[in-house]
Amino acid sequence: MRTWFGDDAAWNAVVAETRGDGDDPAKESGTSPFTAVDDRDFDGATTGQVIQAARSHSSSYLFLADRITLTDPEHPVLVVDLDDSQADSPATVRVASYQLGDVESNLATANVDFAEFRSAADADGVFRGFRVTVEQRHIEKGQILDAIPESPGAETLELLRSDLENTFSVYPNSRSVQLPAIRIADLRSRRAELLAGTFPYGRTPFGYADMVRFCDAGGPAWGLHLPKRSTISGSAA
Repeated sequence: MRTWFGDDAAWNAVVAETRGDGDDPAKESGTSPFTAVDDRDFDGATTGQVIQAARSHSSSYLFLADRITLTDPEHPVLVVDLDDSQADSPATVRVASYQLGDVESNLATANVDFAEFRSAADADGVFRGFRVTVEQRHIEKGQILDAIPESPGAETLELLRSDLENTFSVYPNSRSVQLPAIRIADLRSRRAELLAGTFPYGRTPFGYADMVRFCDAGGPAWGLHLPKRSTISGSAA
């Protein structure tokens, strides 16, 4: 919802960015969850006034494009938690417009709650995505093999087990081979990267759907690449 009308070009840019339509604000996105409210009756309206108007609808969250949104280069949209029990001053967080679609989808599915986005905001109060903490370690091949459950039918895990047992031609039976790994603080930070990936010949890698599902669930993980005997490399988390 727009509450400042001093820059039409900036408003059009915000609409395009939140819908994922690039530079074409007039393009209608069939997958966009947003409805742009461009009504001059709300020109200069305070957040409290807009909240009162929004409470007559069933929405749990309100997305405001105010003066700050439309004058800041990152277009940080003000997100208001209408389900906040503090009705007079509900919780808010600003979200860089390019992150808004992902924030909305996670809130709509209760995958990530509002407090998590607020706590992940930068010092200036703007959420720009979950940060990846770079921390490295080595993990023994045997530790990973022991962690793989015996689950008949879990094809992805069985493929991982096979790769681990056969990848290292020099020490094929050694459980003490050290594999370098990087700690991912929250798998949600990799979700957009996965969904935006393109693959040779249009073939989706085996286990891709499982990886997206795990990223949706979030949480920390150790990511590592497994060297293959062929020219194709694999990865696991």
